[in-house]
Amino acid sequence: MYGIDGLSRSFFLLLLPASGHLLDMIFGAPSVVFGLLAAGLLYHIIQSITANTILTGRGQWVPDWILTKLTDWVRSEIEGNLHVLKNEKRRKREKRNEYHDET
Repeated sequence: MYGIDGLSRSFFLLLLPASGHLLDMIFGAPSVVFGLLAAGLLYHIIQSITANTILTGRGQWVPDWILTKLTDWVRSEIEGNLHVLKNEKRRKREKRNEYHDET
């Protein structure tokens, strides 16, 4: 997601830990909700970065045994990214075909 969509997504992701802090203040908890939301967000970000690193071919600098463990860990993220890429390609191809059909 890029542009305005990416900006709104980033804003939403930043609101998660902030809302966790607010809930901790309301319930008087010692940063429990904040910690859970921040840890979950960090887990997702690390998975996403690792999957994108592998998909872009930069995994060649990582030893094979580490790459195997990382790939097993982020398999669902990689599959999701590949699905999005295929849909984007199909959408662009359909758009291009529609344009050529109109001319």
